[in-house]
Amino acid sequence: MSTLFKLISLLAGCARREKLIVLTYHRIFHELDEMYPGEVDIVKFTWQMELLKCYFNVLSLADAMAHLKAGTLPPKAVCISFDDGYQSCYTEVLPVLQNFDFSACFFIVSSTLEQQAMWNDSIVEAIRVIPGEVLDLQCLGLDVYPLDNRAEVAKSIVASVKYLPFLERNEVCQEIVGLSAVSMPSLMLTKEQVIEMKKVGMEIGGHTVNHPILKNLTLSDAELEIRDNKLDLEQILDTPVRFFAYPNGRLGEDFDLEHAIIVEGCGYEAALTTDWGCIDKNSNLWQLPRFTPWDNSPLGFMLRMLAGYWIR
Repeated sequence: MSTLFKLISLLAGCARREKLIVLTYHRIFHELDEMYPGEVDIVKFTWQMELLKCYFNVLSLADAMAHLKAGTLPPKAVCISFDDGYQSCYTEVLPVLQNFDFSACFFIVSSTLEQQAMWNDSIVEAIRVIPGEVLDLQCLGLDVYPLDNRAEVAKSIVASVKYLPFLERNEVCQEIVGLSAVSMPSLMLTKEQVIEMKKVGMEIGGHTVNHPILKNLTLSDAELEIRDNKLDLEQILDTPVRFFAYPNGRLGEDFDLEHAIIVEGCGYEAALTTDWGCIDKNSNLWQLPRFTPWDNSPLGFMLRMLAGYWIR
């Protein structure tokens, strides 16, 4: 298998232009959780990092942006990023990154620091323990859900709630949590952990104050979300915050070009989306693509990376 991986790495290095892949993750699980099927656990994350160490050139986001502007990107360049600010970034991810001498960028939702959970995780944790065999949420404008597959129910509810107006989304979330009497786990980073991550060489980026869908806000409210998030993080870190990631992150669906203009106006150096793709010298610095490596096998991971460098 190592011979095949070397061949894939060689082909990736032969891409026609200097290219950069940015991988994006969220929460890394200590072990597989049936309520989050398909999510990346620490075992999968570790072997992915091992493959990056063996076959690719992993750069900090700041170094990668400097090389991109100078036209000096090394072949098979990769950056690692995390969205939202889960505590697992400190407890699970940081030791692995340090073991491989990698620096990653962590995009932080500032209002969730010191808090227990993001809105979507609150729904998942509520559905995990909510009593009964059927959940009737018609009073909230949702459906009636048989609870024979709770992971699928949680996924469906999160998808239905995600694009509601921000305040309505929070109200629906609170109503569902109230039905469950769930004891919410502490899932989010603390300010002290963010400070420590920065001290040991990690990049901290902005991800708004409350993780709204920016397209659902007025432009003035969107600017407050983006600008205040940057100010919050800079006050915590006492250092400039240079990079931003759009919540949910798809151009035209979650944010528009007006929001990219706001991000640039707030003093960020670049912004990342979740639109699938590879970055090169022609990429718009305010719409940089990323993707998540969901692959369950090393071969699948390597082939996905190869495809990334060869897409147009």
